Parts: sequence; structure tokens; C-alpha cells
Amino acid sequence: MNEVKRCTLCGGEADAAGMNGEVPLAKCRACGFAYAAVPDSEIAATNRCGEETTDRYRRLQSGFDLAWFDWLVGRFPGTNVLDIGCGNGLLLRRYQRAGWNVAGVDPAPWAQSDDYRVFTDMDQAPLDFYDVVMCTSVLEHVPNPAKMLRQALAVARPGGVVYMSVPNFDSWVARCRAERMRPQSAPYHCNFFTARDLRHLCKQAGARSYRVRSYGVPLAWDFWRKHRMKATAAAAAAPKTEQNASCPTWKHRLVVKAYYWAAPWRGDKLELRVKK
Repeated sequence: MNEVKRCTLCGGEADAAGMNGEVPLAKCRACGFAYAAVPDSEIAATNRCGEETTDRYRRLQSGFDLAWFDWLVGRFPGTNVLDIGCGNGLLLRRYQRAGWNVAGVDPAPWAQSDDYRVFTDMDQAPLDFYDVVMCTSVLEHVPNPAKMLRQALAVARPGGVVYMSVPNFDSWVARCRAERMRPQSAPYHCNFFTARDLRHLCKQAGARSYRVRSYGVPLAWDFWRKHRMKATAAAAAAPKTEQNASCPTWKHRLVVKAYYWAAPWRGDKLELRVKK
């Protein structure tokens, strides 16, 4: 009998917990955390984003993304800002637009930019330096989430803020689904967080001051993604950078705030704010 991969959150023993599509799952006996029971090397290979990711960004990002990022900039201002998993840099450019000094972390060659510095590894970022460390939609993709949080806290200055967001494995929609998530053919999402898991994560990382909150209207993101991905081939081929993407209007900003505030319990997303 093969041994089940140990818990990626607390290191405890785990039991097999069924399948998510073609991906085997495990659940920790001690803390109850659910995760993909596959080797870390397979997770890293699956989440290695190639050039095709830039096309996906162009097809998905819109005025709503700009409005969402502008709202994050307003909520978490800082002189020096680091975005972990910065991708095409849309969030960093919104911070630049507000007058802040920015840098990113992303191993993908296409994420490099002449507009700001992009580190390929967290070890390259200066310690105790950043007022704000953003890490949105990243923790669900990394084999060791506790290490990622510790690294984020290490580069934040004393009194600085680390902000993270992940899908909510305990949302109303997830609880109604048989598998509680979309089936996968590979471990693109390898960690499945509840609010309790994020609090446990903070304790594992040694965080003292933190807050976990649910947000996100159920199924709103799924609906919007399907709508955007049905764009015509001509529209998808047109570059959709910040310069020519739809500018956020008052309607975009209103929808973004409604999306956030309408689901404080069991929403589609969880946010974690940690003060160093």
C-alpha cells in the first residue's frame, strides 16, 4: 500500500480523499486540510506558465480587473510594493499609476518588464523592505503554502501588510458540488483552503496579527470567465494591455464593490491580511 503524501500545511499524516477529476486528493488527519496528493515536482511542472498565458490574460482582463486592482491600491497603499506572482503586471502598473515604487516576483520569462523590476525567486527580494506585499491567487498553486507566507512576511517591513487571496473550498457553491471544485486533469490547484486552514497557516508561519474574510458573489467569476473566453478570435488576437483595455467606469467600480461586500459568509473567495 502506497503511503499518502503528508500534509502540506502541518506535516501530519493524511488519508486518501477521493479524486478531483484525474488528480488524487488527500485530507490531513490532524488539521483536516485538503490538498493534491501528488509530488511537488508534478505541481511545479503543471503550474509553469508558458507564453500562452499572455493570451489568456488578454482574453480575460477587462475594466472590472482594473477597477478591482484600483480598489486594492486604495485599500493597501504603500511607498514600496511587491507583487508575488505578478504575471503581466496589471496590478503593479496600477500601483505605479498611484505613484508607488513597485517590484514583482515571477519565474516566467514573459513576466519580465522594462517598467519595473521582476525577481525570478523570492530569495532575491530584499528583506524587511516592502510596505505592502500582494499575493493574489497564488497560494492554491504552490506545494508549500506555509513557506510562501513566511517568505512574504520576511520581505515585508515591520508594520507592513501581506495580502493574499485564494478560492474558498467552503463556499456555498463548493459545498453544493459533489467534488466541491472544478475537475482537473492535472494539479493546477493543489491546495483547497477554508477559513480555518488560513488561520492554521498563519499559526504555522508564526504570524501574530491577521484577519481572514470571505468575499465574492457565488458563481460570479465562473460566469464572467465563460463570457470573456467566448470572445471572437479577432477580439482575442488584439492586444489587451492596460493602455488599450477598457478603462474602469463608475459601473465597473460599483460592481466590484457589490461583488466584494455581498458575500461575507461562504463567498467564492477568501482574503488573508497579515500585519508584520
